[in-house]
Amino acid sequence: MNETVRPRHCRLHSFLHGTAVFLASSAVLLSPWAFSAWEVWMFWPLAAAVFAAAALSGAGLAVGALTGGARPVPLRARLFFLSCVPFLAWAAVRAFRPSAPGFPLVAVEAERSVLLFLLPVLLALTFAVSSGPRFRRVFPRLFLADAVAVCACALWYHFTTDDLRILWMPGMPYTGRASAPFWCPNHFVDYAFWGGFVALSAALAPRVGFLRRAGLLLVFAFCSAAAFFSLSRGGIVSAAAGCLLVLPFLGLSGRRPWLRAVFALTVFCGVAGAALAVRYTDNPVMRRVEKEGLWKVWKDAKTPSDLLEDAPRLLARNFNRGQYISAALRAWRSNPDEGIGPGQHTHRWAQFEPTDEGVRPTGPDGAGLVRPQFADYGKHLYEVHSDWVQLLEEYGTRGLLLFLPPFLLLLAALVVRHCRTFAAGGPLLERTSPLAALLCLVSLAVHSTVDFTLLIPCAGWTLAAICSVAMLAEPEPEARKQGDAA
Repeated sequence: MNETVRPRHCRLHSFLHGTAVFLASSAVLLSPWAFSAWEVWMFWPLAAAVFAAAALSGAGLAVGALTGGARPVPLRARLFFLSCVPFLAWAAVRAFRPSAPGFPLVAVEAERSVLLFLLPVLLALTFAVSSGPRFRRVFPRLFLADAVAVCACALWYHFTTDDLRILWMPGMPYTGRASAPFWCPNHFVDYAFWGGFVALSAALAPRVGFLRRAGLLLVFAFCSAAAFFSLSRGGIVSAAAGCLLVLPFLGLSGRRPWLRAVFALTVFCGVAGAALAVRYTDNPVMRRVEKEGLWKVWKDAKTPSDLLEDAPRLLARNFNRGQYISAALRAWRSNPDEGIGPGQHTHRWAQFEPTDEGVRPTGPDGAGLVRPQFADYGKHLYEVHSDWVQLLEEYGTRGLLLFLPPFLLLLAALVVRHCRTFAAGGPLLERTSPLAALLCLVSLAVHSTVDFTLLIPCAGWTLAAICSVAMLAEPEPEARKQGDAA
């Protein structure tokens, strides 16, 4: 008689949790191949999978509680999810209030905006409740393989079709910029670098063989090359900023001080050398930079004070992101505490498009006329092109203040996880996942000042999965004991 057969309730418990993790992981890994789940017909099937995963995870938690087999959720994960509740509650409340007197919310856009925040949290909660050590070992490998495949697809279309097609669809008007299977190269660049950061973090870990380290560095170089051919100026600069803000301090945790100092200097020199190479060689990224009006202003300025004296006007006049952001800030000032409502920038941007009230008489006799500095910015104003500013504009100061605690808590928890697991034992991609998550999160936070990557469902879901693995990472017991003894 086989005495290892588990009771039926145990098998049901495992089935519910396993199915939840499978659905959640499938949504994350398939989302880049569904045109980043940007459009409605691609978004809803994957969103339904996330909701189903969360429901099955909750059912598994209930069965486990009733049968005494509940899986423990780490305290750090519980604290993070609790910190998300105030912002999500405010988002739900704000979605049912008017945008402004006489401006009811457009319900579809409000729903989509709230879901873009809710679904990543549900994914992370599903992984925290339902996943086990096997998930932490397997998922980073699956994501890395997925990211390499996405980058290979992007490079294939870039060099064979000049990016005129995205999978089976005609491409957007970004000829010569790698993006497939994403619609936009400015969002593909983040995903490509995230794959590279996972490989780079593993390559920096101690006790990694030479061939394995060389292979991981080759993967990092491949993903970085795909990101470079996106020609995304903000994405490339943001990735460099993420490396400078994270790697010199955490890249060789646990190593000798002199080695860490040499590594920090190497990182600074490497980033500076890459920047100089881009600046002083003939390459497509620099040719794109030179077309930007702000670059011409920079070149023509005689002293730094020429740029600083009237920086807001120069940004608004010569930099398209400055134009979009200035309009969004005017919208925020119309209701600074509560904002104009989730997702409502798309429908109200024309109201705040001019820099002032428009052409109107002025002077004591009304003989003069005042004209707005900008009456029509032209294109792309339906998106702010800044996640941070759009959060402030749509959810108000209250929403931004409620969003910051979970964001800062996540950063702090990842730093603590990194210090505990990076030099410890355990599967390589699991113990280096906190460093990879920090690189992804910091670079995205920088890029989000001038783009709207977090409005792309694939980006939020992927980042939630990467951070979940990192938050759940644990050193092996023997390695932990040795570390405590040391």
